[in-house]
Amino acid sequence: MTSSQINYARSLIEKTNPLRELSLRKVFPFLCCCLKEKVPFKDALKLSLRKELHIDPSKNEMVEGKNPYLQLGYGINAYFTINKQLFFMMAFISIFFAPIAVIFGGHTALVDKPNFFIDRFSLGNMGGSSTFCD
Repeated sequence: MTSSQINYARSLIEKTNPLRELSLRKVFPFLCCCLKEKVPFKDALKLSLRKELHIDPSKNEMVEGKNPYLQLGYGINAYFTINKQLFFMMAFISIFFAPIAVIFGGHTALVDKPNFFIDRFSLGNMGGSSTFCD
């Protein structure tokens, strides 16, 4: 392999794995009690050179340091936002459906039918209408 092929492969790896250089503590914040905070060498070198040259770090560098997922772009952040919204929506629906399920389960219109353990939480268990022929 030539050196240009090796450099091309390295650039592909860097583009496809943007979280590769970050510490595990930033990528998986729930492991905070198990992992010690360690500054990556590239970031530490960049900060030390900026301090020597009396250059303040840019706002983008400060933000990226706090949230590593910003490096991945809009798509992955939108995905996480939608997942969070779906989680809260399903939690909201579940909390407000629990009393309705208790009310439906208290009736006995479908006791003698098969699969009563599933059907007892349906609206048909209240006995308002009969869908079965005699």
